[in-house]
Amino acid sequence: MKKARIKFLNREIPIKETLVTLGRATDNKICIDEQNVSRYHAEIEFFDDSFWLTDLKSSNGTFINDEPVTSTVQLKNGDRISLGGVELEFYLDDELQKNQQRSEENIKAPAAASLPQQDLPANLAECNEPPVAKSEPIYLILGIAAILLFTVGAFVFLFLPKVNKGCDARVYITNPENGETITNETEVNLSISNGKCINRVILKIDDKSIAEIDTDSSSAKIDPKDFPELADGMTHTLQAIIEDEKGNLIPASSVLVVFETAELPTSSPTPEEEQTAQTETKYSSQKNQVSLIEIQQMIQAQIRQFSNRPNYRLDPQFIEEVRKKTTDYSTEAGFFERALPYQDLINMEFHKENGIDAPVGFLIAMSRSKFRLEKQGKQEGLWQLSDEFVRAGGYKSVCEIESLSDKTQSCAAKTAAAYTKALLIKIFNGDIVFAVAAFGMTEQEASLWSASLPQNRENFWQLIKNPQQRENIIRFFAASIVANNPEKFGLKRDRPISILYASLIQNQ
Repeated sequence: MKKARIKFLNREIPIKETLVTLGRATDNKICIDEQNVSRYHAEIEFFDDSFWLTDLKSSNGTFINDEPVTSTVQLKNGDRISLGGVELEFYLDDELQKNQQRSEENIKAPAAASLPQQDLPANLAECNEPPVAKSEPIYLILGIAAILLFTVGAFVFLFLPKVNKGCDARVYITNPENGETITNETEVNLSISNGKCINRVILKIDDKSIAEIDTDSSSAKIDPKDFPELADGMTHTLQAIIEDEKGNLIPASSVLVVFETAELPTSSPTPEEEQTAQTETKYSSQKNQVSLIEIQQMIQAQIRQFSNRPNYRLDPQFIEEVRKKTTDYSTEAGFFERALPYQDLINMEFHKENGIDAPVGFLIAMSRSKFRLEKQGKQEGLWQLSDEFVRAGGYKSVCEIESLSDKTQSCAAKTAAAYTKALLIKIFNGDIVFAVAAFGMTEQEASLWSASLPQNRENFWQLIKNPQQRENIIRFFAASIVANNPEKFGLKRDRPISILYASLIQNQ
């Protein structure tokens, strides 16, 4: 492969692998220690003899030469890449020599050699290096003051705006833990450092203020009984916001939690629902407690977990079909324990390596295999794909000799993630419903189908007529709402599957 480098002022990091991820998390290939950068922000991939940049659904966006990146974009020598406002430059090694003189002129200034390297606006490093700590603002100010004595005014004005003069307090939520289920009154504990500039800390749930904490108490109590509307089995964001002495609001930290209270009251059944309950004897009394309205709300809550969510219209027939299909999953006690060993693998292969929304890998596996490894004909593994299919599609080149039924599921995850990425991102531009409907089609078949669809796909149920495609989306949403609301469907010892990817939803 060709060689290339990422440049950031006077730092260079070579691109040595075919896939390089960039972000704030330490398990990226290139780490950027800057709050505006998402934990998994973007990736650079080498294929077709070129380097390509993809935004991984970051919070603050990715730009090339000031143009937003909305799909996979080919990188050219000298391209300026912006990740959440952090400016990088991309150079091919064979072109680097030509640009060296220009790059040196851009960063060269009187007495620049005396500026410590860690005083850059953001820290860029290969992630196997120890993280570089950010300097405290007081030392930055003193350092700049010293430079002022020995440098010309132009250099001062170039760097002075980059100094952070704001509140440098740190607030972390230590309790409850990320992914915790809150069933009764719970104390929210904060760890506060450098708190002299804090006026107060505001606690929010899903952007709604629920409490205020001063630096002396560092705790508050929340009771799920006060938020019955949040007892939907889905994850909700508990966030701490710093208000400094000047009234500025600064996001500090957040965790995802699940609220559980008494079961939501069910609506009175309509005559049609009563008739359905009488004629479908396979429904138990527990399952009949879940009304069509609740099924609709659960589907809508699931859709909100995806980064690209068109304003789907939920057809009444579709909602009813999903409710019927939940019986196939409400008997799958222990699904959470079966999924737990694959948590890191699925998060890595689907979300971190391929930029797919965190829930997708788990929910497709739940819908197709219920996290059981038994073969069904030629279909095998958690995602129920055949060896013949993944070989023909070229997805098995990364694990030629491994079996899709191997207990580790490493090869199954790699191939399923590559296939899902092709459907979801390459062909259907992030539309989860149509990507799921197409699962099992070749890329060529899916592309032809996508080209035949109208631009407005909100009323998906009327556009998807193929029985197998309808079955795919019915199963996907039936599995999703059972897996995320296990108690509602009688699975008392299981936990919401969203706990397994809760920490990643915040970065989408």
